[in-house]
Amino acid sequence: MAGSGSTVEVVIHNRVLWVGGNSYALHNVTGTRRTVTTPDRSAAIRKFGRTLLYLFLVFILGGLLLEEVVESRIASNLFGWIIVFAFFALVGLVIKRLFSLDRHNLVIDTPNGSKTVITSTDGGKVDELNRRITQAIGDSSVAMRIQIENAHIGDSIIQYGSHNTGKQGG
Repeated sequence: MAGSGSTVEVVIHNRVLWVGGNSYALHNVTGTRRTVTTPDRSAAIRKFGRTLLYLFLVFILGGLLLEEVVESRIASNLFGWIIVFAFFALVGLVIKRLFSLDRHNLVIDTPNGSKTVITSTDGGKVDELNRRITQAIGDSSVAMRIQIENAHIGDSIIQYGSHNTGKQGG
């Protein structure tokens, strides 16, 4: 799920890579690579078709039920407008998913494993960052500072209390 974006500052200074508030000693970085996450557009179309079928069934069954139970024209019109609104909301969601951009990920490899440190829709900036970090691994004199749009993917969890009493997705 695409989420909010924020600008992150990436700094290389004194053989330390800083990505936002996280630091990585360059002597522990064994390599960097760029990966691309492509949205599953066919899944969006399948989900759209399934949801459209459910919406159609609700429309048919709800219309029959309203006709039998309620003789009010106002209730029938309200139900019809709710279905029309749900249809246009569904079309809007599928259009958003179909036109969502690829995400370019910068992955840092260390002896302890790999970690994705940047996810952005700007592949050129991720490529430049990848090149400059790789250059800094081999050359201790390299210093740089760059701003990049970091896209958050997934839920942002805010935990309340010390016993996991609730969460707010955002």
